[in-house]
Amino acid sequence: MENKFVDIIDKIILISIKAVVLLVPLFFLPWTSEFFEFNKQYLLWLVLPTIFFIWIIKMLIQGEIRFRRTPLDAPIIIFLSLTFFSSILSLDKISSFFGYWGRFSDAWLGLLSLVLFYFIITNLSSNQKNLNILNLIKLFLYSAGLAIIIGLAAIFGIIDKLINYSNNIFSAISFNTIGGSLESLAVFCSITIIVSAGWLISNNYGYLKKIECWFFCLVTFLALLLLLLINFLPSWYILFGGNFLIIILSIADRRRKYNRKYIKVILPLILSFLALFFISFPKINLAKIVSEQSLPHEINLDYHSSWEIFLKILASKPILGSGPGTFAYDFSLYRPASQNYSAFWQIRFDKSASALLEMMTSGGILVMLSYFLIISLFIYLNVILIRKYYKQLANYNLLLICLPAFFAILIAQLLYRNNTTLLYLFWFFLAIAMLFWRQVNPIIFPEFKLTLPKDTSRFKITILTLFLIIFGWSVLAGWEIKYWLADVYYAKAAGQENYLVKASQLNPYRFNYRISLAKYYLNQAQTEAMVTGKKKNFPLIQYDVDHSINEATAAQIVNPNSVVVWETLGMIYRDIRLLAQGSEPWAIKSFTKALELEPSNPVLACELAKAYLNNGDVVQAKTYFNKTLELKSDYYDAKFGLAKVYLKDKKDNEALSLLIELANTVVDPEIYYELGRYYYNHAEYDLAIEKFKQALRVSPDYVNADYSLALSYQTKGDSNQALNYFKKVLELNPEDSDVIRRVQELSK
Repeated sequence: MENKFVDIIDKIILISIKAVVLLVPLFFLPWTSEFFEFNKQYLLWLVLPTIFFIWIIKMLIQGEIRFRRTPLDAPIIIFLSLTFFSSILSLDKISSFFGYWGRFSDAWLGLLSLVLFYFIITNLSSNQKNLNILNLIKLFLYSAGLAIIIGLAAIFGIIDKLINYSNNIFSAISFNTIGGSLESLAVFCSITIIVSAGWLISNNYGYLKKIECWFFCLVTFLALLLLLLINFLPSWYILFGGNFLIIILSIADRRRKYNRKYIKVILPLILSFLALFFISFPKINLAKIVSEQSLPHEINLDYHSSWEIFLKILASKPILGSGPGTFAYDFSLYRPASQNYSAFWQIRFDKSASALLEMMTSGGILVMLSYFLIISLFIYLNVILIRKYYKQLANYNLLLICLPAFFAILIAQLLYRNNTTLLYLFWFFLAIAMLFWRQVNPIIFPEFKLTLPKDTSRFKITILTLFLIIFGWSVLAGWEIKYWLADVYYAKAAGQENYLVKASQLNPYRFNYRISLAKYYLNQAQTEAMVTGKKKNFPLIQYDVDHSINEATAAQIVNPNSVVVWETLGMIYRDIRLLAQGSEPWAIKSFTKALELEPSNPVLACELAKAYLNNGDVVQAKTYFNKTLELKSDYYDAKFGLAKVYLKDKKDNEALSLLIELANTVVDPEIYYELGRYYYNHAEYDLAIEKFKQALRVSPDYVNADYSLALSYQTKGDSNQALNYFKKVLELNPEDSDVIRRVQELSK
């Protein structure tokens, strides 16, 4: 009876593992704010620990703890432990443990789940040598094939026609289940081609039915078609590297006849030459030739900036870095000033250009060394074992699949950022290779066995410990489900207060929810303040202002190291300046802190200068406007602010020079209006009228320009024109007593 129960558990574990292998590349849910990474991470967090605990329960039923050790166990445990300590000391513990908002793939809980995945696979039992390994790889190719078909269907608009969903994500030609970007899909396609090519040139096709063989050929072709359409340069390097290793391993197989070796390498040789061609000519745009439109490309941080940030973090936090998932904080703090002159200077990058560089940046020297130890030991082990056992290997061809795929994943980590699917592939093929060598040489994979005698204190302590661990994980799983529901509410919010409040209550540790709620209340206050035709509800305005400040302050308490939080807090204090007295000093404090966290950002320096100017501190305003222009010399907003400072300092010539320069280069009603005011104050009324009208041509409802235009005509003695513009002001602002008086006077 016990054996039957154990057999059932074994089947459950195997089916669950197969489900994970099949689902990870395909899994997404359309109910959260981010469809892919967020839900893939939750799949790993909830399913893999459950499988692990089922495995532990099986061993308890058998009365003994037993598992196969691998040569990589120690470095993997060291790596996992060091990343845990780095997460504990992180700038943002929530991002380190649960993933940075919008990316999620660098969560420590996700890493823990994948390490458990590795240990479960390396301990799979098999009655038939290599069959389980091949079945798992076959499942991966099925899953990859479906993911590739979905990606192609999206590019050609088929998904949009088949799925009618309120969220327009399905209508995007970049839609795919790998990670949402075409670049991540291209990297995945390269790895898939390497796996399928390795399978097709080996003798493993004997395990395939004829229809399966045709399907894998189709997968290879479709993946290659996607690569050609997307034409992402790193994916060609990955394809070349993986196929180059396939060729080397094939030629190195001395058991094959000379002519058979070279027949077998024709496919990887063709793929290698194709990769080299597109590496040499990277600007070929086949998508535009086929569909007459270019495919959208993801904007990534460049390698040079990524390296600069790594070196600066290495100097400031060398041991354990800033914490997993905190690259956005590192980017803000050490953002190169040269970014201000790029086309994407306003983007805050939350991922490095390279997964390995990001790991070294966020994890520090110790995490970096422990990871390299895993890779180095794996490579060393494979070289030694191949040299020792290649003549005795029953299935040398399996290495043509595992090792090139793993090598390709390492190239991908060097040249591209990580996502959940690519991280999963690293641990999957690492485990598959170890499982293969365990079957070849069980001696270096010794079995640890601990018998648990009944009715002893040791047994009871063991059971209690395991129970506490399972209970602790159950509590954590409950929190994870709660956080997932919070994001469902957040995704549904669309500016609805009740959903935003519910999201913040379910997960009070994500500052994003509170920031959105703060912006909602601020928008409500501004909307009520702009109401015309009825008396404004000042208690409601005050209520919304207070709640906006409270939510932003709560976000700051939750995450004091986020530049986004301090920037939002500063914007709120800036925007309530006309609704609440005394907000300017708080705006100054908030923007000052934001600038400390992102010192090379000209927008923050300019906002701080404006806050000082609004507070009457002309000296500090001038200092920070000049600092803004040092960071970005063509930032017109800073020049405009500096012109206002010159006007306050009575430096009229400098102010006029800047205003004329801006008016000739930038289409902005504020600039035309300020230049018109200058001319008005200097009694040049015709020039003032010209500039006020120019402001109105850009912004027809610009009430200040209408009012100033009316004053200009009135000063010139043109009462009819003055009356017309005062009436227009009254239409836009019917409660203005001064305008009412002027209209009455001019109407007599």
